[in-house]
Amino acid sequence: MNSNITWNLSAYGSIDAGENFTIKAEVHVMSNASVLQNRNRACANATNLLGTSSGTTCDYADVWIYYPALTLTKTGNATNATPGDIVEYTITINNPKYTTAYNITISDNLQYGFKLISNGTLTFWNGTTTDITINETLNETNPPAGSTVYWNYTLPYILPQKSVTLRYNTSVTSDAKCGKNIVTINYRDGDGTGMPYIQAQWESCPVFKGVLTVDKITSDSLSYPGNNVTYEIIISNSGTETIYNITLNDTPPNNWQYANNIINLTNSTCNVTHNGTHFIVTGNLSPGAVCRFRYDVSVPDLTCFGEYYNYISAYAYYASGTMLNDSSYASTDIVSDCVLDVSKNINNSLNNNSLKYEYGSVIEFIINISSRGNTTIYNVTVNDTLPVGLQFINCTNETGDTVTTNTTGTPYAGQSVNFSAGNISGNSYKIFYIRATITDDTFEGTNINRVVVTGNGPCEPAITDTDFASFAVGIPELKVHKWADSGSMEPGEIMTYHVSITNEGTGTAYNITVTDTLIGMEYVSNSSVFNGSGINDPEESTNTLFWNSTTLNNTNLTPGSSVILDFNLTTQIGNCSVNMGIDEVYANASDGYGNIVSNPDLLGTLMI
Repeated sequence: MNSNITWNLSAYGSIDAGENFTIKAEVHVMSNASVLQNRNRACANATNLLGTSSGTTCDYADVWIYYPALTLTKTGNATNATPGDIVEYTITINNPKYTTAYNITISDNLQYGFKLISNGTLTFWNGTTTDITINETLNETNPPAGSTVYWNYTLPYILPQKSVTLRYNTSVTSDAKCGKNIVTINYRDGDGTGMPYIQAQWESCPVFKGVLTVDKITSDSLSYPGNNVTYEIIISNSGTETIYNITLNDTPPNNWQYANNIINLTNSTCNVTHNGTHFIVTGNLSPGAVCRFRYDVSVPDLTCFGEYYNYISAYAYYASGTMLNDSSYASTDIVSDCVLDVSKNINNSLNNNSLKYEYGSVIEFIINISSRGNTTIYNVTVNDTLPVGLQFINCTNETGDTVTTNTTGTPYAGQSVNFSAGNISGNSYKIFYIRATITDDTFEGTNINRVVVTGNGPCEPAITDTDFASFAVGIPELKVHKWADSGSMEPGEIMTYHVSITNEGTGTAYNITVTDTLIGMEYVSNSSVFNGSGINDPEESTNTLFWNSTTLNNTNLTPGSSVILDFNLTTQIGNCSVNMGIDEVYANASDGYGNIVSNPDLLGTLMI
């Protein structure tokens, strides 16, 4: 930094003629001082006895500033080396300037396939030497080939015009490649400020007399659990010497199993077998030779979704005993492809191909559960919710065997049928049949049945699917209407009466009967006509006429249909106290569950 310093010497009195006064001062040279020549100026003035200034006089002193600027070279004893050779590197750090460099550290980036095999030997400018090791805080204990080596030694300083040399050995491995060995030096100036790092490099290329290469490929980049994945291995020697004793270590993903179907390809120069743990290669590889074979690995059923790597390492030897190695891998994406599907239908062939049911009917549901993907679905369970009013009978499988179920609830509130469908393989299905009786607790109209299936794919959450089946339930409802040919009749006159019965409901009315109660009138024998055809007389009991279902031809009324019953009545002879004949009629029938449905009508006839 630039600054002015003033010394006040009045306290020291005067300077006589011929005397000298000397001031000495020390300054610290900072890291930002100007390089090379630095001029320092000093000036003095004083007064005589009369107080007159003698003027200012100045002088200069030049100081030359130098910074350390190390130079670096790196050499090796070989530019070409064969795997197994030892290459010695020499690093020379020189300080050509006029000032000392401090706190020098060394790191070395070894090229690919070159492995450190010795400590470093450091030689100082005075000829003394010392061994240095790697810094195990920054390095692994045994750094692999191609890693960066941090030497565990800090040079405290290098004097001006002096140099230091570091030597160490590396071994060329079989996977070495052409590249550069780069050394990096960091250091500081005398003020402790870091100087720009410097680097030097040496390039070496390995020379292979035999070159081992292994490639692993697969055409099954996408597969599914339970399938086989095919791999092809290609081993070649692109060098100039035969390589011997080839061994292969193959590492398939966890739990993947060999299918034991090795195929040695026709253009292969070796024979490969598999003993359950590793591949055995019979034969050596001469220059230019290729060994090719193919094999399958099965993917376990419970393999999760993801990308899976299959690694292979190949090892061989020169005749000299130097080992060669290479490795490769192939990857396959496994997609679980879990698609659980359920469909529910009604077997209406048991109901005259109609989806309209009545009380008392048995309904059969068909449940089809399938795995539409390529993957097995495990532990499939079925929950079938029957509509209110259905009473569970049983469940069978496709072969007619009874399936064990757990049924909860009541027909009045609704039943739930639960059972296991087991495992369902990919692209397969299972069919189940559930039967139930439609009770009189079932709602009239549309009823919906729901089924839910749940299963598990490999390593995945539960998979669920749902389907519905609907059916209708009909209930009969009778409408009765009665009328006569005339509204009045004289004593002894015969009158024809008509009774129409219509089913205005949604279900069939079974086994119709008619009951007619008479007041002041009596039935005329052989007068009953049903839908235009004569029928037997009704049963008579205390002024009551009853046409049973047999007499009415066991007639059932489907929804919307009707029938007509005609019969004759006459006045009761000698019963002159009755001036109005009353005829009340009832029509009865039953629904499919046996419940009686009925409807009355009343007709009065004036007696004259």
